[in-house]
Amino acid sequence: DITFSEPTSAPGGTLLSKSDVDNLFSFSQNLGVNYHGMWISGGSTFRVVVDNATGSTTPMIGVMTVSTMGTFILNAAGNSLPSNSTSPPITGNWGTLPGPSIIYMIAADPDDSDAIFSNGDTITITFNTATNVPMGTVQSYYQE
Repeated sequence: DITFSEPTSAPGGTLLSKSDVDNLFSFSQNLGVNYHGMWISGGSTFRVVVDNATGSTTPMIGVMTVSTMGTFILNAAGNSLPSNSTSPPITGNWGTLPGPSIIYMIAADPDDSDAIFSNGDTITITFNTATNVPMGTVQSYYQE
Protein backbone atom coordinates (compact mmCIF):
# COMPACT_ATOMS: atom_id res chain seq x y z
CA ASP A 1 0.00 0.00 0.00
CA ILE A 2 1.07 3.57 -0.71
CA THR A 3 -0.24 5.83 2.05
CA PHE A 4 -0.41 9.62 1.81
CA SER A 5 -0.26 12.12 4.69
CA GLU A 6 -3.88 13.10 4.06
CA PRO A 7 -6.87 12.05 1.93
CA THR A 8 -6.44 12.84 -1.76
CA SER A 9 -8.85 13.92 -4.49
CA ALA A 10 -8.64 10.45 -6.04
CA PRO A 11 -11.93 8.56 -6.28
CA GLY A 12 -12.04 5.26 -4.45
CA GLY A 13 -13.34 1.96 -5.71
CA THR A 14 -12.20 2.20 -9.34
CA LEU A 15 -9.83 -0.51 -10.53
CA LEU A 16 -6.91 1.06 -12.40
CA SER A 17 -4.86 -0.73 -15.06
CA LYS A 18 -1.06 -0.94 -15.11
CA SER A 19 -1.01 1.96 -17.55
CA ASP A 20 -3.16 4.06 -15.20
CA VAL A 21 -0.96 3.16 -12.22
CA ASP A 22 2.16 4.09 -14.21
CA ASN A 23 0.62 7.51 -14.98
CA LEU A 24 0.29 8.13 -11.23
CA PHE A 25 3.43 6.52 -9.81
CA SER A 26 7.02 5.67 -10.69
CA PHE A 27 8.48 2.68 -8.83
CA SER A 28 12.23 2.52 -8.23
CA GLN A 29 12.22 -1.22 -8.97
CA ASN A 30 10.42 -3.18 -11.70
CA LEU A 31 7.15 -4.78 -10.51
CA GLY A 32 6.78 -7.13 -13.48
CA VAL A 33 4.67 -7.54 -16.60
CA ASN A 34 1.29 -6.62 -15.15
CA TYR A 35 -0.29 -5.12 -12.04
CA HIS A 36 -3.32 -3.04 -11.16
CA GLY A 37 -4.29 -0.67 -8.38
CA MET A 38 -7.13 0.95 -6.48
CA TRP A 39 -7.60 3.85 -4.06
CA ILE A 40 -8.77 2.68 -0.64
CA SER A 41 -9.25 4.21 2.83
CA GLY A 42 -11.00 7.37 1.67
CA GLY A 43 -8.40 8.21 -0.94
CA SER A 44 -5.41 8.37 1.41
CA THR A 45 -4.06 4.92 0.45
CA PHE A 46 -3.39 3.35 -2.94
CA ARG A 47 -3.03 -0.44 -3.17
CA VAL A 48 -1.03 -2.12 -5.97
CA VAL A 49 -1.69 -5.80 -6.74
CA VAL A 50 0.87 -7.67 -8.86
CA ASP A 51 -0.85 -9.87 -11.47
CA ASN A 52 2.26 -11.16 -13.26
CA ALA A 53 5.69 -10.66 -11.64
CA THR A 54 7.57 -12.06 -14.66
CA GLY A 55 10.58 -9.88 -15.45
CA SER A 56 10.48 -8.12 -12.11
CA THR A 57 13.42 -7.55 -9.86
CA THR A 58 12.08 -8.58 -6.47
CA PRO A 59 11.53 -5.23 -4.76
CA MET A 60 13.95 -5.06 -1.86
CA ILE A 61 12.48 -4.31 1.56
CA GLY A 62 14.14 -1.17 2.88
CA VAL A 63 15.24 -0.07 -0.62
CA MET A 64 12.34 0.31 -3.07
CA THR A 65 10.58 3.68 -3.20
CA VAL A 66 7.71 5.14 -5.20
CA SER A 67 7.31 8.69 -6.53
CA THR A 68 4.19 10.51 -7.67
CA MET A 69 3.93 11.41 -11.36
CA GLY A 70 2.11 14.17 -13.22
CA THR A 71 -0.46 16.59 -11.87
CA PHE A 72 -3.20 14.15 -10.91
CA ILE A 73 -2.97 13.73 -7.13
CA LEU A 74 -4.28 16.68 -5.10
CA ASN A 75 -5.65 16.97 -1.55
CA ALA A 76 -9.25 15.83 -0.96
CA ALA A 77 -10.61 19.36 -1.46
CA GLY A 78 -8.78 19.60 -4.79
CA ASN A 79 -7.26 22.98 -3.92
CA SER A 80 -3.61 22.02 -3.31
CA LEU A 81 -0.63 21.84 -5.60
CA PRO A 82 -0.16 18.38 -7.16
CA SER A 83 1.68 15.83 -5.05
CA ASN A 84 5.38 15.87 -5.88
CA SER A 85 6.82 13.38 -3.46
CA THR A 86 8.87 10.24 -3.00
CA SER A 87 8.05 7.64 -0.37
CA PRO A 88 10.39 6.38 2.30
CA PRO A 89 11.72 2.89 1.49
CA ILE A 90 9.17 0.08 1.52
CA THR A 91 8.64 -1.82 4.78
CA GLY A 92 7.04 -5.19 5.50
CA ASN A 93 7.86 -8.58 3.99
CA TRP A 94 6.95 -10.77 1.01
CA GLY A 95 5.67 -13.58 3.19
CA THR A 96 6.94 -15.75 5.96
CA LEU A 97 6.60 -19.25 4.53
CA PRO A 98 8.36 -21.52 7.02
CA GLY A 99 11.11 -23.86 5.87
CA PRO A 100 10.61 -27.60 5.41
CA SER A 101 10.00 -29.63 8.58
CA ILE A 102 11.10 -33.17 9.32
CA ILE A 103 7.96 -35.29 9.75
CA TYR A 104 9.64 -38.63 10.48
CA MET A 105 12.87 -40.61 10.42
CA ILE A 106 13.13 -44.35 9.76
CA ALA A 107 16.01 -46.75 10.49
CA ALA A 108 16.52 -49.79 8.28
CA ASP A 109 18.96 -52.64 7.71
CA PRO A 110 18.63 -53.40 3.97
CA ASP A 111 20.64 -56.66 4.10
CA ASP A 112 19.10 -57.74 7.44
CA SER A 113 22.45 -59.35 8.37
CA ASP A 114 22.44 -58.38 12.05
CA ALA A 115 20.35 -56.82 14.79
CA ILE A 116 22.58 -53.82 15.52
CA PHE A 117 23.48 -50.52 13.91
CA SER A 118 26.25 -51.35 11.44
CA ASN A 119 27.75 -50.75 8.00
CA GLY A 120 25.15 -50.51 5.26
CA ASP A 121 22.29 -49.55 7.59
CA THR A 122 20.23 -46.56 6.48
CA ILE A 123 18.44 -43.64 8.08
CA THR A 124 15.71 -42.10 5.93
CA ILE A 125 14.59 -38.57 6.80
CA THR A 126 11.26 -37.38 5.34
CA PHE A 127 10.18 -33.74 5.09
CA ASN A 128 6.66 -32.31 4.86
CA THR A 129 7.42 -30.78 1.43
CA ALA A 130 9.92 -31.07 -1.41
CA THR A 131 13.25 -29.34 -0.75
CA ASN A 132 15.70 -27.55 -3.01
CA VAL A 133 18.45 -30.14 -2.41
CA PRO A 134 18.61 -32.44 -5.47
CA MET A 135 19.04 -36.19 -5.23
CA GLY A 136 22.69 -37.22 -5.25
CA THR A 137 25.52 -36.50 -2.91
CA VAL A 138 25.26 -33.56 -0.56
CA GLN A 139 29.00 -33.03 -0.94
CA SER A 140 28.65 -32.30 -4.66
CA TYR A 141 25.66 -29.99 -4.01
CA TYR A 142 27.45 -27.87 -1.40
CA GLN A 143 30.96 -27.95 -2.88
CA GLU A 144 32.39 -24.48 -3.40
